Amino acid sequence: MKKNLTLFLCSLLFSTGILAQVSKDSLLKVIVKETCTDITGKDFSGKSMEEIEMELGLAMMPIMVKYQEELQTAYGTGIEDQAGMEKMGMEVGLQLAKDCPAFLKMFAGNPAAIKDRAVRNNAAVEMKTINGTLLKIVHGDFSYLQVKDPAGKIEKLWWMEYFEGSGRLITNAGDMLNKDVKVKYTEKEIYNATLKEYIKIKVITGLE
Repeated sequence: MKKNLTLFLCSLLFSTGILAQVSKDSLLKVIVKETCTDITGKDFSGKSMEEIEMELGLAMMPIMVKYQEELQTAYGTGIEDQAGMEKMGMEVGLQLAKDCPAFLKMFAGNPAAIKDRAVRNNAAVEMKTINGTLLKIVHGDFSYLQVKDPAGKIEKLWWMEYFEGSGRLITNAGDMLNKDVKVKYTEKEIYNATLKEYIKIKVITGLE
């Protein structure tokens, strides 16, 4: 009896340890899956970009609350940490763009909302363009494109948020490599911890 009780307690402690060590990737997949399930089947046609973003937020918040302990363990941040949640929301959005057809359908069915966001973005920041050959798509926590311009210079353009044309990179990336593309971007200033200074990076806003 004592032996069985000891084995049970050891098993319980071992299982608890595994749960406490939940990885970022596995937690992200769970949150993405449940968010995708929530938005699948909903009709987003005719909604503005603000309404779409609100719907996404409403879908994600209960899930974040549900896994707040796991978030604290895996990411070292809780739902009360606004900056941490914004970063997490960005990661969820990027993964939804890859793995959730309903997410892409939200935007594909709302060209007016996309156009409105593009107009507001253009008004807020200076938009630039690079014409060249798409050499490579490098995936990671934040993906980026390598594009060679007519002068032979290879530019790195970061894929950090949704942009018009990103769906083609997800569903048809192989056919786009080594083809001519037109990439719209804006420059953003970020802090580089290695260099200990702020640097400018090119963030994609559109792809043709």
